[in-house]
Amino acid sequence: MFAWLGVVPYLTQEAVMGTLSFVASLAKGSEIVFDYAETPGKETKEQRAHFQAMAERVAASGEPFRSFFETGALQRDVEKLGFSFVENLNAATLNARYFQGRGDGLALRGRGHLMHARV
Repeated sequence: MFAWLGVVPYLTQEAVMGTLSFVASLAKGSEIVFDYAETPGKETKEQRAHFQAMAERVAASGEPFRSFFETGALQRDVEKLGFSFVENLNAATLNARYFQGRGDGLALRGRGHLMHARV
């Protein structure tokens, strides 16, 4: 089981797909969970502003975002690598599952996704 969280946005798409290919080559039952960001373009003005501020902060610290993925294409690519199960959760689904009912307002915004895949 690989928990690959907080890493993918900082890598190139080639590095991401190479890592996923490696995991797909492992024994049946091997799994990976990772987060990624959807390609910009479908967000609201507020979401775009929030993302831009975050992107500027991480770039200023020397860790710019390097990869974004189109959700359907990434899922198809992961399946083509040989994963037999792929679960792809967007921010709305994750918020409903994990953050609903919180009194502090903590929630995911916009383009964040979590993918779980099993060989």
